[in-house]
Amino acid sequence: MPRGFSEKLVWVYCSILLSAVFGGAGFVFMKGSLAVFSAAWFTFWRFFLSAAILFPFLAKKSWRAPHALKDGFVVGFLFCVATLVQLEGIARTDAGRSAFINSASMVIVPILQSLQTRRIPTLKTVVGCLLCLSGVAFLSLQKMTGRADGKAELLVFAGTCLFACQLVVFKRAVQRNDPAVLSFVEFSVIALLSLPAALLHPLPLLEGGRGWGGIFYSAVMMNIVMIMASNNALRYIPPTNVAVIGSTQAIYGAIFGSLLLGEALTRQFVFSGSLIFSGIIVVILSAPASSSSLPSLPPSPPRPL
Repeated sequence: MPRGFSEKLVWVYCSILLSAVFGGAGFVFMKGSLAVFSAAWFTFWRFFLSAAILFPFLAKKSWRAPHALKDGFVVGFLFCVATLVQLEGIARTDAGRSAFINSASMVIVPILQSLQTRRIPTLKTVVGCLLCLSGVAFLSLQKMTGRADGKAELLVFAGTCLFACQLVVFKRAVQRNDPAVLSFVEFSVIALLSLPAALLHPLPLLEGGRGWGGIFYSAVMMNIVMIMASNNALRYIPPTNVAVIGSTQAIYGAIFGSLLLGEALTRQFVFSGSLIFSGIIVVILSAPASSSSLPSLPPSPPRPL
């Protein structure tokens, strides 16, 4: 292997690892913002800012790509509904707990793809799914035995299922669109669709900038940096490798939740998280690279971001 190519792979893997760290920390920042903003206002500002940042680079390209406009609307609609549902749950439960449940999408996607292609899931896929769902159940039951009723965890899981549906649709859409242009259209659609729901809630006053840190973090680090890093990495390494590294954001979410928010890492939490993470690894590693749950992107020229 040439020396330059090897160095490029090192940078690619480092970018995916850093994006997983950013994603895990994102659950902590979102918790802080959701204590000030409603889920609808948070969603609007997060994606409006992302679209505004990308506008100078991708607006003209999007108008010249009719397929991107159509596909971006469908993907954006699914993402918007999933985000609003999941944020309602995140606001009411722990950041680490939310991060682990959110990682279950890596298991749900192969199941949806099996239904779409009318192929029976492999035994490893079924086992991995059962492990993951068992972990989600334990996380919810832990709350049900206390003061809360576990509905927050179920909302996070419902949002995760919707995100899995969105990922399946996105995988097909990205095959005929520039990923960067598709992402820009998606962000714009989410901002537009979430605005009517946001207007039903009062907009918090800008007192000391409370809550805006999480919005800016989500708009830049989670929307733009993470997506661009994943798209770039998929040009050089198999989607399975990206998925395995990306799923570790659940671990970082638990770590940041404990360090920054003082969330307790109980034995039941660690056991439940281990079940979810084990199920994710079983499903991802049992799938061939060509049928991975993440979209495989064709080579494309460097993007402005």
